[in-house]
Amino acid sequence: MVAEVEKPTKHKVTMNMDDMTFGELEDFETVTGLVMSEAVKTVVVTDPKTGRVIPDPEDPKGRPLKETRMSVKAMMGMVFISMRRDNPEITFDDVKKIKISDVDLEVVEEDPGKAQD
Repeated sequence: MVAEVEKPTKHKVTMNMDDMTFGELEDFETVTGLVMSEAVKTVVVTDPKTGRVIPDPEDPKGRPLKETRMSVKAMMGMVFISMRRDNPEITFDDVKKIKISDVDLEVVEEDPGKAQD
């Protein structure tokens, strides 16, 4: 009989930038050494060959497709801030030990309840 290996729990991390407190922003900057406004950027996606803006296939108005870009350190900071909300004892060093494959990170930069025009 082969023993089953227990799979690690996938950490679902959703960060809404509008929901972060000033204290969380300060803590992000302290643990990462990065300024949030420079560490997490939303950019319009363009075709690398033509430079043309790619429309968002899920937007009926054809607005540009956007993606959020961040460094690994910024990603770790976001995971740290999000997980600390549920576990105040977690440290930045604890986050460093988490496999990237065990994290499902989604960064939301606007309130999903607000309608886009």
